[in-house]
Amino acid sequence: MLLERRYSHEFGEDTAAVAGPPATWGASVYLQPGELHVGQTPCTLTTIVGSCVAVCMHDSDAQVGGANHYLLPYNLNSGDALRYGAVSIPRLVDELVRRGARKSRLEAKVFGGACMLMTARTRAQHLGAQNVRLAQRLLAEHGIPIVAQDVEGDRARRIFYRTDSGAVWLKRL
Repeated sequence: MLLERRYSHEFGEDTAAVAGPPATWGASVYLQPGELHVGQTPCTLTTIVGSCVAVCMHDSDAQVGGANHYLLPYNLNSGDALRYGAVSIPRLVDELVRRGARKSRLEAKVFGGACMLMTARTRAQHLGAQNVRLAQRLLAEHGIPIVAQDVEGDRARRIFYRTDSGAVWLKRL
């Protein structure tokens, strides 16, 4: 059975969606692993995450939002690639602020961090869990509340995120 959820203050934090993302969600940008996108022009960001994590952030007053998609929590070789959450999350915050958001008004939604390997499911700190814990810790350090999340478990998720409203539609795969 496929689970579809809409995460938005407009609809309540966790309201079942009916038939997928609204057709009126317009132009879309697909986020590959290791990418982020911030937009003041309304658009829909889409991605699919398994053990990866997508962090979606929005400032409703500035009507600016963005999201990232990262694969690993840290880079042990001290590079700055966006595929690492320790790089991608602060960069997403910086890009939002550059486009008019105020850090004090940002709200976050976090998705992904599944344990995709059957053999790792008994471990509490599998890769997906590490990705989720990093997002939660960094957002707390930045003072950005997490207003919705759908994390961990054993299924991938498809996400559609509106940059102007902060609305998210999620489908477990």
